[in-house]
Amino acid sequence: MLLYDNASVHNPVTDEILTLNGAPLLHLPPYSPNLSSIEPTFADYKRNVRDLTYHHPELPDRLTHVLAFASIPLATMQGHYREARRELWRHLPELTGPGRP
Repeated sequence: MLLYDNASVHNPVTDEILTLNGAPLLHLPPYSPNLSSIEPTFADYKRNVRDLTYHHPELPDRLTHVLAFASIPLATMQGHYREARRELWRHLPELTGPGRP
């Protein structure tokens, strides 16, 4: 099962190809950051970029971004994923109920 948010990068042709090949798609509600494990990780990343830019303005931009991402512990990202998975299972009946894919 693939979870889709409402980002404009999702392509209807790709959706059709995935569906034809048996991959069930689940479109998330318009604003549901609690169902996405990437949202808290992005928040951590953006906070790290701000901190590094403030404390080390001499760092090249690319290095700042690499260090910002690398400084997020794997255990933290795994925790974000586990929490999003728990939330998804909790809300799955309402996401897949009548009239939903």
